[in-house]
Amino acid sequence: SSPFEFLLPGICQEGNGASYRGTASITVTGKTCQRWDSQTPHGHGFTPDNHPSAGLEHNYCRNPDRGWTWLWCYTTDPITRWENCDVPACDLDTKTACEGRTAQLSCSDRKTLLIVAANYGRTSATHPCFCGSNFCTNCRSDNSLSVVRAACQGNQQCTVTASNGVFGDPCHGVGKYLEVSYRCITVWRIWAKQGPGVAQDCPSTSYRAVLCVSSIPGVSTQWLLVSICCLVV
Repeated sequence: SSPFEFLLPGICQEGNGASYRGTASITVTGKTCQRWDSQTPHGHGFTPDNHPSAGLEHNYCRNPDRGWTWLWCYTTDPITRWENCDVPACDLDTKTACEGRTAQLSCSDRKTLLIVAANYGRTSATHPCFCGSNFCTNCRSDNSLSVVRAACQGNQQCTVTASNGVFGDPCHGVGKYLEVSYRCITVWRIWAKQGPGVAQDCPSTSYRAVLCVSSIPGVSTQWLLVSICCLVV
């Protein structure tokens, strides 16, 4: 069978954590989070019914009101009502390439690229890339993120040319640039095979399991429904 790869979601917190949909459920002091659909030991109004788009599943760390600056949860400790969660912030790298030049992204230590944001256009009048005759600073190519992800997501390195030929021209006469925010992450490589003889078909450098244990902060143990071989690369 051929290997396939996927990027584990919810590895870290971006911004105030409102978009986080990971499975971390432990606070900064090691307390277990209370389920959002439970009123014990702490009664509260942040229920899945009251906030259906906030991802209030199980007892996972969330920021449902978006007014807080960090992921949090109610705790199962009757004395401690709530605490911030133990989820690391996303340390993002940024690459910029002026129009006509190439952005080169790379990761070391056998990690791969996770593209978080990208824009080909112009959002700053003071950016060092040539501004042109039009001083528009709300210039964005709608396909920026999808183009960069198609070229880079899951790779250890990639190059993307900042040009109208690649992204289209979102604002005629404006000196544009490509800006990419990304993170280098660990990837799980999974070999899946149906039927008997799975162990014999596993690469010698991996191990057979129906339970993959993640060492990445904020990512819970992953139960997998097929006989597999797992290898963290």
